Amino acid sequence: HYLMPDFRVLENVMMPRRLQGIESEEAKERAMTILERVGIANRAHHFPTEISGGESQRVAVARAVVHKPPLVLADEPTGNLDSENTRNFIEILAEMQADDGLSVLVVTHEEELAMAAARKLVMKDGRFLD
Repeated sequence: HYLMPDFRVLENVMMPRRLQGIESEEAKERAMTILERVGIANRAHHFPTEISGGESQRVAVARAVVHKPPLVLADEPTGNLDSENTRNFIEILAEMQADDGLSVLVVTHEEELAMAAARKLVMKDGRFLD
């Protein structure tokens, strides 16, 4: 999930906003809001080594959307998650798409995730199928 190990969960999520020049307190408020949305605000002050894989995935999602991008690219985002965390991840993305107008381009072999997409393109042997 490429979380920065020397920074706590909250600091990892704040980082994109801080890099945009957003004041620390404003970045912190937005980061906490997103952590609440993905259901792990209670882990905000933990280091990445102190949280589970599913929680790390949620932190990565929070960090990816904290600065309200128009598009998120996700390569096998549920590849290391169990079925419950996969469903949670799908729900989080669906909520953000509906509430925030977030567009997500996902590359996946995970059938459950693919079925949740509004539009699907299937590739086989390097070619898109009809």
